[in-house]
Amino acid sequence: MNSVLVQKETLYLLRKSIRISFFISIALLLLISAHLKGKIPSDELFLWMTISILVLIIRFYFACSHNKNTSQIEVINHQLAIFRAGAFASGILWGWCGYYFPPQIDLASQIYISFMLAGLIAGASSSLAADHT
Repeated sequence: MNSVLVQKETLYLLRKSIRISFFISIALLLLISAHLKGKIPSDELFLWMTISILVLIIRFYFACSHNKNTSQIEVINHQLAIFRAGAFASGILWGWCGYYFPPQIDLASQIYISFMLAGLIAGASSSLAADHT
């Protein structure tokens, strides 16, 4: 198969899942934040929430705004690189939540965050599976 078509299809599949991923991520972010409110310092929680929301909005904007009908491999590869960078940034932020917050909270809250992040990872692995690079 043609490399351009494979890359274009990969980009299409990733874009197709971005809307639902965006809303699921926002919902999980709000649920975890509501659960952690009062349990960790507010400035840490607010910083994590703010950066996470900004990254999600930027990812959503780039996924929805770029030319979807291009056949130029350079443009497609650039758009894939932006998508991958956004996914990496989101992963770092969710990892921050799973690594830095649990030592500050009780065991029940640690388990709650672990289950939320496990669900997020399961969803991300299925939606990002189209990009095997």
